[in-house]
Amino acid sequence: MRFGKLHCVRWRRLLGVLLATLLVHMPWVAAWADDHADTLVICHSSLQPELKRWITYRRQQGHRVMVVPPSSNVLAMRREIHRLAAQQPLRHILLVGDASSQPSAVPTDYHRAQVNIHFGSSPEIASDNSYADLNDDGLPDVAIGRWPVRTLAELRNQIDKTIAYERHDSQAEWLRRINVVAGVGGFDPVIERSLEQLTRTFLTELIPSEFETRMTYANWASPYCPDPHRFQDAVLDRFNEGCLFWVYVGHGSPRNLDYLYTPTGRHRILSCEDVGRLQSNGKSPIAIFLACHTGAFDDDATCLAGDMVNAHQGPVAAICGTRVTMPYAMSLLSLELLTEYFHGDAETVGEWLRRSKCRMVEPDLGSPLRDTRTVIDSAAQWISPRADLLAEERREHLYLFHLLGDPLLRVPRPQRITLAVDGAISPGNTITVRGTAPGAGRLRLEVCYERGQLTFRPKARREYDDSPEERTRYQKDYEQTLTEVCVAREIELTDSTFSVEIEVPASARGAAQIRAFWSNHERFAVGSSQADIRR
Repeated sequence: MRFGKLHCVRWRRLLGVLLATLLVHMPWVAAWADDHADTLVICHSSLQPELKRWITYRRQQGHRVMVVPPSSNVLAMRREIHRLAAQQPLRHILLVGDASSQPSAVPTDYHRAQVNIHFGSSPEIASDNSYADLNDDGLPDVAIGRWPVRTLAELRNQIDKTIAYERHDSQAEWLRRINVVAGVGGFDPVIERSLEQLTRTFLTELIPSEFETRMTYANWASPYCPDPHRFQDAVLDRFNEGCLFWVYVGHGSPRNLDYLYTPTGRHRILSCEDVGRLQSNGKSPIAIFLACHTGAFDDDATCLAGDMVNAHQGPVAAICGTRVTMPYAMSLLSLELLTEYFHGDAETVGEWLRRSKCRMVEPDLGSPLRDTRTVIDSAAQWISPRADLLAEERREHLYLFHLLGDPLLRVPRPQRITLAVDGAISPGNTITVRGTAPGAGRLRLEVCYERGQLTFRPKARREYDDSPEERTRYQKDYEQTLTEVCVAREIELTDSTFSVEIEVPASARGAAQIRAFWSNHERFAVGSSQADIRR
């Protein structure tokens, strides 16, 4: 009798092992499968019916889509992705679902940390990078993104925003605006000054002058800081006014960004509780979080970037980190994102991030911004707490940063406007701006002060004053920093060439530029020319 029970137990164990082996090696059953698929979608069966509209839309653009259900076994998912990639010309992977304990979740892999554990991170990094790595060298070979949805309504909203974004009215000038929210780092003063200088360099020198940048800085001593009691309102205003990229640089946690600290208290920047106040109204930006934890899509309580992307009027996509991120590697990733957008030709957000991550690890010696990279690498040798692990830090950020969004989302890229100026640019003088736009459409010409140059002389903020009068002055100073425009003119073009007279204000002084924006509801174009307003 005992022998019989033991015999049955052994057979059950053996059957269990055989069944597990079959599940690991058994090919997925595809819900939709185009021949020669370039896009693999992994989605739970409960969410798949909502995908039909997105599949039809992408097929109309020439993509071939295969949809399969997820496995609870990460190893099985990786093996099946590799098997399909050997049979299909895969270039994109979309994971539909977060990586929590929800029934509709798509599991994520966990990469063992080497560097950020020295700075308080957990020993494992939640990462989808291994799904995109087809040859096990760590570098992503295909573009990958995740919609961190849990319900059909959230998935429907993601599809609505994605399609609307690609069909947006290009007449909107928000497409040339980049809004940056910066927190105070709280690092060693030497590191703090280096990071502030690097951020200033990125904004003033590395972003082409035809783009508009706006800074909101969580440092009450800066003119770029509004009334601290209204700081969160300013952050939301910069999001809701619409912009190409909405960027946060600073500390973060899974559900909150950092705080603005003053001698009398602290003021919240943004949290999951504030997501309901996002009102992009068809001007959804791509959000970039250069911060820790904001993209922790494996958290059962959700994460800030995920909640924002899932919000009805939130960002159309987000680039974010799942665990503790490091200043050096994040600086390099930021630089490569700038390089690829302004000097590269990636057509989709997924490919834009993939190339940027690869070049973060293996630099492009022909990059137009290679000198800036050299400066960052040299500075890291002096200011990084673990200068002996810089190569490991770069590689670790392959696993830390992710795209929450559709990897096939098309990157909006402007066409070019050529500009020439007749006449001396002096106060009170009239100049003639000539040029060529892509065709008939609306043209806006601006004479702008050089980026980073204040148009007023703010009172120094040496001591914090929380009185209503001083807070009003803080707010007024901040609002004055939001525009670089000295004078502007708008006209309707009937053909591609133009010649427009602009009167320079008598009060104008200093380094400047002529900036142009053109659109015709389908396309948009930008251009600029350096100038100097002198007597």
